[in-house]
Amino acid sequence: MIEDLYSGKTNIIYIPNADENTVKQFGVLQEQDVHNQKIVKIGDEKFSHTNDLLWHQDRGYHKDIPHFSALLCLEADEGSSPTYFLNMQELYNKSPNSLKQKAEGVFSMNSVTKYYNQSSHPYEFKSKAEERLYRIKNRAEHPLVMEDDCGKFYFYSPAYTETELEDEFLKLIEKQEPMVHRWKKNDFVLINNFKILHRRDSTPSHVNRKHLRYSINKHV
Repeated sequence: MIEDLYSGKTNIIYIPNADENTVKQFGVLQEQDVHNQKIVKIGDEKFSHTNDLLWHQDRGYHKDIPHFSALLCLEADEGSSPTYFLNMQELYNKSPNSLKQKAEGVFSMNSVTKYYNQSSHPYEFKSKAEERLYRIKNRAEHPLVMEDDCGKFYFYSPAYTETELEDEFLKLIEKQEPMVHRWKKNDFVLINNFKILHRRDSTPSHVNRKHLRYSINKHV
């Protein structure tokens, strides 16, 4: 399983009845924004579930993108949002050759500023100064087309990627049927963070929806 995950052959892993030790078999935990913790609690006062999250890769705006991202469900009461997943390698394979040619060799800026221009951020910042610094620092260029052992894929997200090809990418994404995961307590889902976009809808503030989020790099 680990070999297929590391090669890119396997892009999503689902484990029911997991616990906080499950993640340790997949790699090395990395610090995450904004508070530089290795385990981020989603659904508490620092990171809310009450807004929509756009299609994105975790830390896709950073120069050092984690290989994998994972969620462990602590609570998911009725009325909480599922998480949606979209495979960008499958999207590349389905896309017209004209778009592949236009995207090949192009580097695009990925920034949290683009996210802010579209939606409110779920993090609770300590101050406006911290928020401004976060927006200034978190931007990086990445190629629109990447490749692993299984072939090429688009590195693009509506949340972060600034590109003149935006309309063409959005049309492709709208045509795809995403995978939907409806959470149960102790569900663990890990994704290839380069190739799999994910998003969620808002969850009302009175509904419990709590997860632990991990950013993971491969074991050396």
